[in-house]
Amino acid sequence: MKIYYTEHSIERMRQRDIVEEDVEEAFMLNPSVQSGKSNNRYEIHAKIGRRFITVVYTKISDGIRIITVF
Repeated sequence: MKIYYTEHSIERMRQRDIVEEDVEEAFMLNPSVQSGKSNNRYEIHAKIGRRFITVVYTKISDGIRIITVF
């Protein structure tokens, strides 16, 4: 699965000290998905280390696009 990051998600990850490995681990740890508030947007929640993160993303033809992370 190829993961693409939007500029917005990269900026939010920098602000919140979240690295790409944390996002990848969230997908590995939590295969269950929740529908987001908008069409075609999904969320996963995972505990990474001592904190919880939420990844909001969309599915695209060759992978996923990360919208934001918090």
